[in-house]
Amino acid sequence: MTEEELILELKAHTRKGAEALYDQYAIQLYRIIALRVKDPEQAEQALLEVFQTIWQEAGDYDALESRLAVWMMAIARRVSKKSSDEEKDC
Repeated sequence: MTEEELILELKAHTRKGAEALYDQYAIQLYRIIALRVKDPEQAEQALLEVFQTIWQEAGDYDALESRLAVWMMAIARRVSKKSSDEEKDC
């Protein structure tokens, strides 16, 4: 699926879009999270939060501002920072 097709599917909240999102980006996003969140279980939870955030904010995504992957990586960094901070507090 092309990036443009994926964006349309995400904005329409289709199952096809959710599956393509996971298939195409799960490993890449998990790696970003795992750099900050050392506990694998918390990293998995953070990845779930990243996908939920992407899903919820897909309507706000603007391809003129950034590429889809860059936008999603920014979300992953934001969520992983929050998760890392929580991990330190424990």
